[in-house]
Amino acid sequence: MLDLKGKTVIVTGASRGLGRAIVLGFAKEGCNLVLNFVSDSSKSKINSLQKELFGLGVKSIIVQADVSKETDCKKILNSAVKEFGSVFILANNAGVYSSNPGTPTWELDEEEFDKIFSTNVKGLFFMAKHVGKWMIDNKVKGAIINTASVAGLDASVSGSIYGASKAAVYGFTKTWAVEFGKHGVRVNSVSPGPVDTDLLGNVPVERKKHFAEETPLGNLARPEDIADAVVFMAKQERINGQTIVVDGGRLRH
Repeated sequence: MLDLKGKTVIVTGASRGLGRAIVLGFAKEGCNLVLNFVSDSSKSKINSLQKELFGLGVKSIIVQADVSKETDCKKILNSAVKEFGSVFILANNAGVYSSNPGTPTWELDEEEFDKIFSTNVKGLFFMAKHVGKWMIDNKVKGAIINTASVAGLDASVSGSIYGASKAAVYGFTKTWAVEFGKHGVRVNSVSPGPVDTDLLGNVPVERKKHFAEETPLGNLARPEDIADAVVFMAKQERINGQTIVVDGGRLRH
């Protein structure tokens, strides 16, 4: 396994939920952290997270940027390189969930489609494009870990648009593993099932209870469970083009 101490990690969507847990997971490895967030409403959370990192003796910077805009993706990369001189890991985590999970396709509109695909697909693409190319140009044999979802592997109870956006993550991961892999940059993904975060805030309590009951292990995953898988993927030198499903055994394929 690779020693990640002193390596620089970009985490998109870092202010809460999975992103926050991923940040803290890499902090335990002694990494430098680039914390991306987009909304002004998340400023207090991202500032609190940075204070926590400071208490752990970890260096970090905050970059407010919208990954659905290519210029903002360049801003995140440039800020990381300016501050730390290099980037070794991209945790491509920023994502949005369905506004009303389970809405049938014939009731979904263009606004919902654009909202989900602009972050979950465009954002993922532009971050990998620029960070990956920087790694190639600077001969950094780093890693890109995409946050996918079991919603992209099976019929999605979250809705067709969200499921399709996460299915796109698998397509990108496989292709990038070949493209970037030829230059020593590994690309993998981590696929959570239901996770106990505020992303499930729009899901009724009874439905979340049902998620837990139909999981063989009997409960929802914690954000830390997903973060552990992301860090694991970052440390593996020979794993490329793969996904780890972290869902307690719900999906059996």
